[in-house]
Amino acid sequence: MNVPRVGVGVMIVQDGRVLMGRRMSGQRPGWYGWIGGKLEFGETLQECARREAQEEAGVEVGQLRLLCISSIIVEDQHWIDVEFLGDIISGEPHVAAPDELAEWTWYPIDQLPSPIFEPAKLALKSYRSGNLLNE
Repeated sequence: MNVPRVGVGVMIVQDGRVLMGRRMSGQRPGWYGWIGGKLEFGETLQECARREAQEEAGVEVGQLRLLCISSIIVEDQHWIDVEFLGDIISGEPHVAAPDELAEWTWYPIDQLPSPIFEPAKLALKSYRSGNLLNE
């Protein structure tokens, strides 16, 4: 049965730089995005964001602020995506899921790599405008 799924992401910005990783599996292998993944049954959006931060980058995130909500249809999948802006409160980013990610790198916000995963593109638009984006 085809039903929309829920994805959750965390954009982390420090000193004008954004933490981005190159995905190796899942949707859009080889594309760049940030911490994120699928919401699990019984999990809050914030719990999902924190779990994904630990699983993918080995960091603890805090001060999660809603950045944008979007509806994205990619290939044969429909995602309701919730993006947060967060801060690292402990740990140093490292590849904690080598089967999913090739690297974590800090990029200047005006010199981001490409291609960028669709949810991250929409979240960047929201971040730059300062407005909640709902597309």
